[in-house]
Amino acid sequence: MKKINLILIILIGVLGVWYALWTNFIISGRYQEGPLEDRLSVLMEENNLLLSEKSSSANLGALLVFSKQAGLVEQKNIEYLFDRRSVAGALLNSTQ
Repeated sequence: MKKINLILIILIGVLGVWYALWTNFIISGRYQEGPLEDRLSVLMEENNLLLSEKSSSANLGALLVFSKQAGLVEQKNIEYLFDRRSVAGALLNSTQ
């Protein structure tokens, strides 16, 4: 009878230790999940920003190639067009 009681006590002890370790493992995994999800969202935002910069720079490169092939030249000092209130009206009045 003493052997059975000793075996049951050892079995209960082993199961108790196993339960404590298993729950600790699960809880620590959930604790690490939160910061990793936060880091993933930050990295995804950074990736989206880099992709948008890449696409805009690729578009600018294509625009530069097109403008050189078409023989277009860069205009400078065009701010005066935006200083006038009615550029279209001024153009219409000058043609009449």
